[in-house]
Amino acid sequence: MNSGETNWILTFVGQLVNFIILFTLLSVFVFKPLSKMLDERQKKIKEGVLKEEKAEQRLNDLRETDKRLRAKNEEDRKQILSDAEKEAERRKEKTMQALDEVKKELLLKAEKEAEDLKSKETEKTKREIVENSILLAEQILKNKIDKEEDSKIINNYLNSLNEKR
Repeated sequence: MNSGETNWILTFVGQLVNFIILFTLLSVFVFKPLSKMLDERQKKIKEGVLKEEKAEQRLNDLRETDKRLRAKNEEDRKQILSDAEKEAERRKEKTMQALDEVKKELLLKAEKEAEDLKSKETEKTKREIVENSILLAEQILKNKIDKEEDSKIINNYLNSLNEKR
């Protein structure tokens, strides 16, 4: 072996040793931390994707719950309005019945008052007729005149009655 060949072999062996040392150093100080960092990054990305999926599912659940609650609220609102309308109608009918009763009472009272007034007026008219008959009889008896004079007195009396009314 000559020195050129040995030199070349030694150079090759030296470079090989340097490469192994460099590879070992790179493995320990660069590749392992880089690999670990990449694994952690991949893990964080997976966690982020899972969190996003969970958040999306939660959002969908919330939207569905919101839809159901809105529908229920709408049903409740309609029921409350329906109940309020029924209650208003019931109160209206009750008020109308009370008004009818008051109206009947007032009509009965008015009829009674009218009947009382009619009775009083009838009594008054009867008294006036009696008084007027007595006055007429007095005049006829005072003037005991002929029939023509009697009819004049009666006609005058009837005219005076008509004028009073």
